[in-house]
Amino acid sequence: MRFTPLTEEEARQQESGLWPDDFYDYEVSEATEEVSRNGNEMIHLKVWIFNKSGQRKMLHDYLVATAQWKIHQFGASCGLERAAETGSLMEGECVGRTGLCEVGIEKNDQFGDRNKIRRWIRPAKPTPSPAPAAVRPADKVKHPAGDIDDEIPF
Repeated sequence: MRFTPLTEEEARQQESGLWPDDFYDYEVSEATEEVSRNGNEMIHLKVWIFNKSGQRKMLHDYLVATAQWKIHQFGASCGLERAAETGSLMEGECVGRTGLCEVGIEKNDQFGDRNKIRRWIRPAKPTPSPAPAAVRPADKVKHPAGDIDDEIPF
């Protein structure tokens, strides 16, 4: 049997089900409007992240009205910039959104380590393609009339 050896830390992560710190594609599976323990409006996101092997893992994240930096990041990462500009984001607008996020490992002695979305990544702006050379459209080219059949029965 042949395999790629892991470091002790990588083996521990594999055993625990933790994914390594990296950038992952995501898709928002569910979004629900809730109220935080401090009484602030928030949206609870259930997010599938996908690794390069095609495996997926569910993570939870929270967009809280008092942490607008996160709302700005999320909106920029999935095409909801308008939400940050208008101050309004509805749960239904989030579901099905896709993008890229940075995931890390959050250490927690009480509940155990877990993967966590560190930040939402704004996509790179597409490079505009050069305009095609001007070509005379075929429908503008004049063709000789030829024989015309005027006996159309209507």
